[in-house]
Amino acid sequence: MEFYAKTFDELSGSEIYEILKSRAEIFIMEQKIFYLDMDDIDYDALHCFIKDGQRVIACLRAYYCDEEKTKVKIGRVLT
Repeated sequence: MEFYAKTFDELSGSEIYEILKSRAEIFIMEQKIFYLDMDDIDYDALHCFIKDGQRVIACLRAYYCDEEKTKVKIGRVLT
């Protein structure tokens, strides 16, 4: 297992695919939470995730939630 912390632009195509796939499996399929997961916040977030091989097994995103960039919000947590 390996830990990564990347901005959206640093993510590879397969990494963002695996992150979105994992979020859909948990939030939509398992928890039955139906909402549009891709909300444009991903573009400005720091994506922290753990991979086991090619599979993302844990992730979260952190981003500033104020214009002064003094408050950070953590969301889309998958453990």
